[in-house]
Amino acid sequence: QFEQVNFSHCDFMDCRFEQCIFLNCKLDESSLRRIEFIGCRQSGTSFYHSFTKDILFDECLLQYADFSLCQLKNTLYQRCIATNASFFHTMLQQVEFKNNDLSNSDFSETSLNGMHLASNYIHGARISLSLLKGATISSEQALAMIKSQGIYIEEF
Repeated sequence: QFEQVNFSHCDFMDCRFEQCIFLNCKLDESSLRRIEFIGCRQSGTSFYHSFTKDILFDECLLQYADFSLCQLKNTLYQRCIATNASFFHTMLQQVEFKNNDLSNSDFSETSLNGMHLASNYIHGARISLSLLKGATISSEQALAMIKSQGIYIEEF
């Protein structure tokens, strides 16, 4: 268990973390390559301005995690709870989100082109609509986004 530990400016490579706890830790400006996080608790952890490649987050708790200004390459988030997480101005390349709770997360200034978000819960997420072009979302998600912009829908 790690709590409020500063791992900033570190390089992590070829690691597997299972059921580990990283609460409010800092991995800012770090490099992570070929890492698996399985069932980890990373609430409040900051990956600010880090570079990641070949990363798996599986069934992790990522509430309030900060991925702002990161470069994420070949990264998979599946079955994670990432409520209120920040992906502000993050570069996503070959990133997949599958069956996550991303509610109230911040994707402002992040291109979601090519992302398949339909299997994720994104209620209340802050998304730059101009950067949503090319993403796949469900009809329910589309309706919620339209309503969030103050557009009224009338059936006739």
